[in-house]
Amino acid sequence: MSLLTQLRSSAVVARSMMAPFERPDRLPRALAAMAPWGRTTAGVLAGAAARYPDRAAVIDDAGTISYAELWRRTQAITTGLQACDIRAGRRVGLLARNHRGFVEALAAVAASGADLVLLNTGFAGPQLADVVQSEQIDALIHDDEFVEIAAACGVELTIDERALDDMARAGSIEPSREQGSVVILTSGTTGRPKGAARSSDAAGVEA
Repeated sequence: MSLLTQLRSSAVVARSMMAPFERPDRLPRALAAMAPWGRTTAGVLAGAAARYPDRAAVIDDAGTISYAELWRRTQAITTGLQACDIRAGRRVGLLARNHRGFVEALAAVAASGADLVLLNTGFAGPQLADVVQSEQIDALIHDDEFVEIAAACGVELTIDERALDDMARAGSIEPSREQGSVVILTSGTTGRPKGAARSSDAAGVEA
């Protein structure tokens, strides 16, 4: 990565953390919390939890969750993923709608060092199985409503909402020294959707 790209990405992170009339200790604390995970999704969440621990991070059908609690659960989920051999070099599919579990899975996979493939919740069973094979997905995190197509998609390890919540109840992690990428699928209008990987490092944050 070029020096210019690194400087630009650092500026993106710095701008996102700027706020007027704020306690002077908060920004250094946030940057220190980010350090082990760098400028990944996990690092940004860790920084937010250190800076605004009690502030609402996500409001969904289950209620409100703070940044501190969201980050605590994310770290525990990463421990659970690591116990399932989810690590750098592996690929995890995420088939979930917009709720706290999506954010937790997104950050936890980043913290594990594995690659994350964002899957279309509109996929039918055959489409999901086709993408799982073509993108070489090793594990699938999914909402409960997708349990049937997840079970038939050909992935050896599937993690539903209850399993994800069980992981979130205990554990802590060591930072991964390797950063995975986030894979966004193309529309697939002219054939099978193809993965377009974005790095999870500074260049990915810039994008």
